Amino acid sequence: MLCSPFATIEAQNHLLSSTKASLYLHAKELSSLVHTIIEGNVAVSTLQVPGLSEWLFGDKAPVYAYTKTWEEAYSDPWIIFHTSGTTGVMNLCLGHPGF
Repeated sequence: MLCSPFATIEAQNHLLSSTKASLYLHAKELSSLVHTIIEGNVAVSTLQVPGLSEWLFGDKAPVYAYTKTWEEAYSDPWIIFHTSGTTGVMNLCLGHPGF
């Protein structure tokens, strides 16, 4: 899961439990916020990701061989969005190839 600096700690914990996320990705600038969010949650670990310039201009990433067929991967979620939560609890929106 990626950290949202605009969501409350309670909302982010709700998203973590709803998605059953075990890894929280974050930028260096959000380290203290992420550690506050997952404090006491032993099921979630964190990973600091490179900054934007490294993503855009860093070394080329190795090729990742994806071996599933369309039929096998049709309903596999590949991205999860969430609503803003302005009218209540944030809701999840799953994206998958068959979407």
